[in-house]
Amino acid sequence: MNPRVINALDQAGFVVNTSGESRENPEYRLSGGEYFNSPVMFSKKINHPSNPSSGFCAIMVCSDADESCPFVPGAEERISLPYHDPKEFDGTEQEELKYNERCRQIARDMFYMMLHVKNRL
Repeated sequence: MNPRVINALDQAGFVVNTSGESRENPEYRLSGGEYFNSPVMFSKKINHPSNPSSGFCAIMVCSDADESCPFVPGAEERISLPYHDPKEFDGTEQEELKYNERCRQIARDMFYMMLHVKNRL
């Protein structure tokens, strides 16, 4: 995972734990209380064995996902929720600000969407 994303999650108040192992592709887990079971997070491709192969909803957040990933194998539902990638600000004075803005925007949208899912169940 991009270290800038880990920093934005930390800035948002999550406790981010690493696997403790020093490796090229470190694994992370968020702490969020006794009822929050965070999956192991790391950079991977969609067909990685740790990802579900069926019965899931794919939320596509990349701004070019509609064109690049029109079909997600095994997904029962595919939702396009594109965000502008803050990576264009990497190495600039605005880098941290832009990653934190995007983190808050995604959090608001996911909270809103999950609230509607909960109310429909």
